[in-house]
Amino acid sequence: MKDLIHKIKEYEAISQSLEIPIDDRGLLLDKVKQFTNDFIEDLPEAESFNSKIPDLNKLKIQDNSPKSIDDILSIFKEEVNEPGLRAASGGHVGYIPGGGIYVSALGDFLAAVSNEYAGVSYASPGATAVENEVISWLKKIFSFPKTAVGNLASGGSIANLIALTAARDKHEVKNQHIPKSVIYLSEQAHHCINKALRIIGLEDVILRYLELDEEYKIDTSMLNKQIEVDIS
Repeated sequence: MKDLIHKIKEYEAISQSLEIPIDDRGLLLDKVKQFTNDFIEDLPEAESFNSKIPDLNKLKIQDNSPKSIDDILSIFKEEVNEPGLRAASGGHVGYIPGGGIYVSALGDFLAAVSNEYAGVSYASPGATAVENEVISWLKKIFSFPKTAVGNLASGGSIANLIALTAARDKHEVKNQHIPKSVIYLSEQAHHCINKALRIIGLEDVILRYLELDEEYKIDTSMLNKQIEVDIS
């Protein structure tokens, strides 16, 4: 036991190198603040897409030597920001990535620094309450019933995975029912749907891709007819 305690204290001393003194934190924040301000102010003139190939050698973890914040921000700007899509740009017609909203980034910063865990209520009842409040707000926007429940996912792919798993379990689609079960999809359905079906063991279901109307919505009359055909 003494050896274990000694090891823990030894590792604790090593980990202290990650804890930055308050003066250094202020310097880092000032540098990052200036970088983000420059980035946002440059957006109106910046390219929405750049075919530049990043220098991967600059992005490799080559040794344990730390880099200065100036070097890190320079590499980030030249090898991460500049190549490819600039998703925060108004010239980027949003596909999946949303625009970079400054106050949302500050919210992410607070959540990351405080490291609140909202997975279970007792660990952080306040963070859990915030998540539930956001879900209730979204339920009102989309006219979901008050009895609806859910959680905030990290992105659309995970959200679809959760939704398909919930539907599978709700309707008890067990092994013997899979080949005769049907999933109806828009012609514009994202590939994460197919990936999710493989992950949850439904890759052998029947997929029906339905036509869209002029507003790019599934034609519900065609959907109902196809359901009748499949049931028969």
